[in-house]
Amino acid sequence: ALILFMVSCSNSEVVYEEFESMDSLEIIMPEEYLEISNWSNYYDQDRNILVEYGINGKSELMIHQVDFLSGKYRDPISIQREGPNGYNSTDASIFFKSKDSIYVFPAARQYFYLFGSDGNRIDRYAYNSNDYSRYYRAGFYSNGLLSKNELIIPVVNDIRYDDPLYFAKTVPIKFYDFEASKFNRKINYPSHIYGNLVPSSYTGPTISKYDKSSFLINYRFSDSLYIWNYESNEMTSLYCGSKHFGEPKLLKEYPDQAKDLEYKILEVDYEQTFRQGDKLYRIVTH
Repeated sequence: ALILFMVSCSNSEVVYEEFESMDSLEIIMPEEYLEISNWSNYYDQDRNILVEYGINGKSELMIHQVDFLSGKYRDPISIQREGPNGYNSTDASIFFKSKDSIYVFPAARQYFYLFGSDGNRIDRYAYNSNDYSRYYRAGFYSNGLLSKNELIIPVVNDIRYDDPLYFAKTVPIKFYDFEASKFNRKINYPSHIYGNLVPSSYTGPTISKYDKSSFLINYRFSDSLYIWNYESNEMTSLYCGSKHFGEPKLLKEYPDQAKDLEYKILEVDYEQTFRQGDKLYRIVTH
């Protein structure tokens, strides 16, 4: 089941509210159909643009944008796989810097790109990471944040998911310094997860803006949310547990294929959280 709850940010205790009504909007679908879609979003002035993207039948990275205020899709963006303007991988994730600038993160590569909305490559950036850290997409959502001259992204490296110390050895979020052309800062996993394991698809976080001085970290395995302050470099947590979906289950052994599937069917998945006004919206499957 897919559950979407609103959580009040202004209360000291979390209060969940269910939606009483939902507005509907009919939008003509684009001609280019994507068999598997991923999602992101960005703001174009006062417009929150929903981004649907994926690899089409020609191996192109196809990007669709839904403008809810106008009630229609914007012109699609197509990025070639091969050639001087290619993303050069079998898959890729994206993060919009603006409507005309898109960061593209090729899967399993030690670099990422900046593309224009015309599909042409603008720049290429090497991660220059000692532990081979690279961009990681958590589930179907890709995102990032820009702060001054830093790009903040979820990352993954080559530590095995069945390593008993996976969460202690791996860093989930890093800050990429464009001037130094490398990662210069990091945020570790919460220490309570050390010594535990979860299926690989649950390990990566999503991040989103919380306010002008901090951002929100959502872990798919955690009923708590984490808020990182840019100015103080400090973390605070917000417990968001609920009787609606029970407690997250942490494992002591890495699951085999059958137990992995069982976990995904039975256990709660805190997929994504974002803030709008004085409320947090958390997408949960269970």
